Amino acid sequence: MMNQKIEDALNGQINAEFYSSYLYLSMSAYFDSMDLKGFAQWMNAQAQEEIMHGMKMYNFVGERGGRVMLGPIQGPQTEWESPLHAFEAVLEHEQKVTGLINDLVNLAIEEKDHATKNFLDWFIDEQVEEEASASEAVNQLKIVGDNGYGLLMLDRELGQRIFTPPPRQELLSNNVSTFHITSNQLFVAYSPIRQGVTVDLEEYELTDLFGTAIQSEISSSELYEHQAKRTRNIFLRDKLLLLSVEEDRHRRILEGLFEKLYPGQTPSLPEISPVPQLTLSLEEEGDDGGGLSVSDILEKAIGCELAARDYYLSLKNLFEKGSATAMTLEYLAAMELGHYRLLEFELNNAMIETEFDELLPKQ
Repeated sequence: MMNQKIEDALNGQINAEFYSSYLYLSMSAYFDSMDLKGFAQWMNAQAQEEIMHGMKMYNFVGERGGRVMLGPIQGPQTEWESPLHAFEAVLEHEQKVTGLINDLVNLAIEEKDHATKNFLDWFIDEQVEEEASASEAVNQLKIVGDNGYGLLMLDRELGQRIFTPPPRQELLSNNVSTFHITSNQLFVAYSPIRQGVTVDLEEYELTDLFGTAIQSEISSSELYEHQAKRTRNIFLRDKLLLLSVEEDRHRRILEGLFEKLYPGQTPSLPEISPVPQLTLSLEEEGDDGGGLSVSDILEKAIGCELAARDYYLSLKNLFEKGSATAMTLEYLAAMELGHYRLLEFELNNAMIETEFDELLPKQ
């Protein structure tokens, strides 16, 4: 049986989820009025997802013997200065929702309502992805700037989003191999796509784990910058450069965490990691002058980004839940998932458009 505090709080969150849907439908209408059908489709899919969130809570309250009480929904904003401002509003709103979910979790813990706490864990994970998705769109719009053609290309990209109710997800086995990167190698690694698979890292020293992560980010940044210089596609080049900058920022974040944990020490950057991780290494072009296609590289980089996400989720588990270090590692995991989504779209383009498949042309 659900106590009244929990019931009232969940009813409030149901209202918040339905308001979110109302807000995103308003944004969809805004983009429709600008004839940006792809942006409108993205917002429409987002609105449907928020309804699903609300109904998930609606059904849970009923299953626990509570009473759903639907209140009035506040009218949403209808105009924004630009597509960028609209997506910045999405990110700000999702961050607010994350705060509401966190408050619910804290209340469930205070009330010793373990069933509700376990139920809300799904929403915690969902909000990490929601913020990453919105942040990715904001970053892409900043790159596009006032480039009208770039805006239309991004409109086309975001228009591919279709809402499908998520099935019950089952974790796949974690295929791992030895991590080995040198600064002049490219990435190649692929394994079945997993949903937040974690690896047991407790047998390793934290200093080695951070050294491995820092080395990975350094090599990732070098890789994306290297490939950006070779691609002929201006939009892909910009995205690869963005990824290079992002990976370097991750490196700086990790170095900052290391300094807080081990003041005065310098992280050791191993060439061969003691940690079993997915391999991130690519062969250079063959002696015959043949080049690696963009689809080859993107397909394998996708696996690398998910491997990095899994690694940070596993590393997070070694720290106290809710601590600054754990939250930072969770943020890094979310950003790696955002990189995966960006690369996945480019891979779809590469598979469809033959002329797009020339990242490393023959010499």
